[in-house]
Amino acid sequence: MTDNQRQIRDTVERWIEAIRARDIDGVLAAHTDDLVMFDATPPYDGVRGTAAYRDSWPPFSHHHRPAESGRAVADRPRAPLVPDRELRPPVP
Repeated sequence: MTDNQRQIRDTVERWIEAIRARDIDGVLAAHTDDLVMFDATPPYDGVRGTAAYRDSWPPFSHHHRPAESGRAVADRPRAPLVPDRELRPPVP
């Protein structure tokens, strides 16, 4: 596993742990305010910014049970991380 793959995996794992703990600050930790997130819950045209993303979590959180209560959405198998090249920001 490359350093980039390890960093990505660690970020995803921290995000999943935050979901399990219902820790919204942890869920938001790796996001920046310029995010645009398309999810399975309204608004279907995307949420923009961390404040809107934070506000979108309460209605969605009923899908995420605490880890001690059994299998949660965050516990489902994840696809392996496969990027083997350095990730670069998009060119403007």
